[in-house]
Amino acid sequence: MSASDTALILGAGPRVGSSVAKKFASEGYAVVIASRSVQDGSTSPEGYLQVKVDLDQPRSVRHAFESVMEHFQAPPNVVVFNGAHRLLNPPDDPFSTSLESFHACSKVGFESQYVAAQEAVKGFKTLPESVPKTFIFTGNALNQVPIPQVFPFALSKRLSATVIEYGANAYGSKGYRFYYADERKPGDGRPAGEDIDGEAHAEMYWQLAQPGLQEPWLVTFGKGEGRVPYGGVGFDGVPYNAEWVDHQLCDACYNESFIREPYKIHVRRLLVRQDELGVYAHELTQTNFEHKLLDPAIPIGDEPLIVADVATGTGVWALEVAERFPNLTIEGLDINLNETPPKAWLPSNVTFREFNLLEDIPEELVERYDIVHVQFVMIFVLDSNVHAVIQRLLRMLKPGGYLQWTDSNSNRYSWHTATTGQEPTEVIKLYTMAQDIVGKRSQNLKWLNNFEDLFKRSGLKDVEYVAPESRPSTLQPVMMNWIWALEEGFGHLRMKVPERAQAIDEWMEQRKRALQEIEELKVGMNMRTQRCIGRKPVS
Repeated sequence: MSASDTALILGAGPRVGSSVAKKFASEGYAVVIASRSVQDGSTSPEGYLQVKVDLDQPRSVRHAFESVMEHFQAPPNVVVFNGAHRLLNPPDDPFSTSLESFHACSKVGFESQYVAAQEAVKGFKTLPESVPKTFIFTGNALNQVPIPQVFPFALSKRLSATVIEYGANAYGSKGYRFYYADERKPGDGRPAGEDIDGEAHAEMYWQLAQPGLQEPWLVTFGKGEGRVPYGGVGFDGVPYNAEWVDHQLCDACYNESFIREPYKIHVRRLLVRQDELGVYAHELTQTNFEHKLLDPAIPIGDEPLIVADVATGTGVWALEVAERFPNLTIEGLDINLNETPPKAWLPSNVTFREFNLLEDIPEELVERYDIVHVQFVMIFVLDSNVHAVIQRLLRMLKPGGYLQWTDSNSNRYSWHTATTGQEPTEVIKLYTMAQDIVGKRSQNLKWLNNFEDLFKRSGLKDVEYVAPESRPSTLQPVMMNWIWALEEGFGHLRMKVPERAQAIDEWMEQRKRALQEIEELKVGMNMRTQRCIGRKPVS
């Protein structure tokens, strides 16, 4: 071991990221976790340095390397890039993906990785020759097998594989090793999919970090097998032929592994983190509302206006509106600002401040805003407090200002299958069991059924109600992300409320049957997104 042995892990996922961190720490490494969900400069319970980095903003990656240098007076000699942005497209229409969504995949999966590779090489050049230097990218089979339904995600993986290949070719002889790690199912080399194993990654990454020469940059491995030279093998076990993709691979696109983490719909502030909810909710709203961040009913013009983004979450809506409308000043408001970017990275027309929608409005915010925006707050806005909430929002508006509120109607969730006439009974049973675990809340959310009337009875004028039909491309991702959100949320709830453990275990077993049904029937879920816009009277 060297005094310079430091591992920087960009993207701290619950399986790969945490397992790799634990392994390197156990071997004596100083470990640094870079994530947008941590407090910058804090120390984790395991003793890791935590650095706030948002992989959606590639330039922010440099902050992680600067923090390591400042804290340890040396750059990291092992860098693990574990970030990804998984996005679905219709399997028969890959070019239907919007440029904005395409860029979102590229920023996380490729651009941030490229910046990380740049910074890693800069640091490697300053380290003693005796210190092992390794850059590892967490990949999958998409650089070899073109799964039709994940075109933008697959392209980001292929671009990242190219970065690794170029790095290995250019710097391998200098002792800077670059590896693309791809776990497969033992024996046949099929993609690991949902069965990825954190400890298997940790063991492989530890082996790759040991001193030695650059080995082949593409590392395929299986749990309990170690490194095995698997090629392009689909979910059906058939080797990929570049001239023809078996149609069974299209069915395999529904395997959850390819659309997992950044699109989880997290139960906001109730069970799990809020960071990824903001990302997914923003993408869902963009798609279903034709990329109208502000409804055309709200006049913008060229005048400088002040906009409140209430329950801003990650700040993704505020940042995009600020970029699209530079004459607007956006103030993101939330009870917890841990998921927002650091002040140094913000454009000049965006600020964030702490704010609790369930408490009285501070005097300085009364009639401050020309536009108040809020979305996806139904998790904590109930029939018992909705009237108080909307009155608080109205107090924030200047006379003549506009309120825009977007939410999903959980009372009217529906399920759809691509198989005519077949009802997804296992999925519906899963939903019912989940309702029993968390408590049936529909009786407390009747206001969602009367959204337009709520605006009118609150005194708003020129009220417009928009409830677009959900795009087919959103149905299956919503279905999977709802399951993943509850899976993670129930995992936390099981530890905090042991008396619900049996019910949660039964739900987990039912989840397996539901996932099989989703794959067989191609089940999608409609969250019934809806939006209301209204103008505060002048007098």
